[in-house]
Amino acid sequence: MVLPLVETEFKIFNAEGLKGAFYPKTKPVLNDSDWFSGDYQKKAEEYLTDTVGFRNVLIRLNNQIDYSLYEKLHAYDIVVGKENSLQPTTHFDAYLGKLIIPHVAFDTMSYKLARLQDTLNKLNKFLFFIIAPSKGSYDIGRAPYWYNTKKEGRSFYEEIVENFDKRKVNYMDFNTIFLDRKKWSERKGYTDYGVHWARHNVAWAFDTILRYIESRSSYTDLPKIENVNYFEIDTALPMDVDLTSSLNLMFPYEFKHKFYDCSFGVKKTNKNKLSLMIISDSYYGLFNSVGMADHTFESYSYWYYFKTVYKKNDPNPYQANSLDLKAEIDKTNVIFILATFTNLDRPGWGFIDQAYSIYFP
Repeated sequence: MVLPLVETEFKIFNAEGLKGAFYPKTKPVLNDSDWFSGDYQKKAEEYLTDTVGFRNVLIRLNNQIDYSLYEKLHAYDIVVGKENSLQPTTHFDAYLGKLIIPHVAFDTMSYKLARLQDTLNKLNKFLFFIIAPSKGSYDIGRAPYWYNTKKEGRSFYEEIVENFDKRKVNYMDFNTIFLDRKKWSERKGYTDYGVHWARHNVAWAFDTILRYIESRSSYTDLPKIENVNYFEIDTALPMDVDLTSSLNLMFPYEFKHKFYDCSFGVKKTNKNKLSLMIISDSYYGLFNSVGMADHTFESYSYWYYFKTVYKKNDPNPYQANSLDLKAEIDKTNVIFILATFTNLDRPGWGFIDQAYSIYFP
């Protein structure tokens, strides 16, 4: 009983902190009102619970015992699937239609998006939507034995595809592309331990996007990704095992399959020096980390969840609400919105409504 108190006071071992979404408690300030209302005591208890010595070590030990004996994980949305894979249950839920859908919103959103793309097309700008693949549909066959894989209703994906087709919205469906590729490719679209598409897909996927732009817009002769070479690697890349980062086990999670990476070249042209705007969730992060837009576009801006904006050759991020959206669109040639299944209930995160109000006040 004394040892945790000693560690709390002197921090002798300085154990590694826990990973994941945590909100550390701050030490409360004593005052009369909080003392007599009982708020101080409650805040002090929460603070001491979070900062007591060896707490992180004991949590990791408890997590390790539960995983080793029962394959039970103490991490939000992550379970052990078949073949020792890690699976995010919300992605299964989104695929199986277990999440609540605002039906009217999809029709309104697709109507606005269709009008926007037509107006921007007249201004020689190409706007389209990319449905990212989903581990929920790709790996549904490896869900845990106890998880109910029966389809319960219409999914965000089904709603959005139906409305896009009805309104003739420009869109790419990487979900269908990945499921088709799964039938013949020896390399998986997802690793067993990641929630995003595997890194070795990055060159092929981005080249597919470039070819789509060429086929649907006035912009032709775009750069081409060529000489793609796949090779096995010994150490997993962080994005390929991102589901393991918040497990908080005593020992590293054991990987039981091969990992791949790729190298590639870019055949550039002088015909089109274009600017690109990306509004996306974390699924674009892999493209960004490899610098795909750097290689293929003269300039670009990456609007992460339409909140934080990253620009080419600019180390400073911007807040989206601090920028003039009309001015940013005016200097852009190609715009795409990218989202995976679990984010299709709020496509564009406000971009579509704001852009619509600019061109259709």
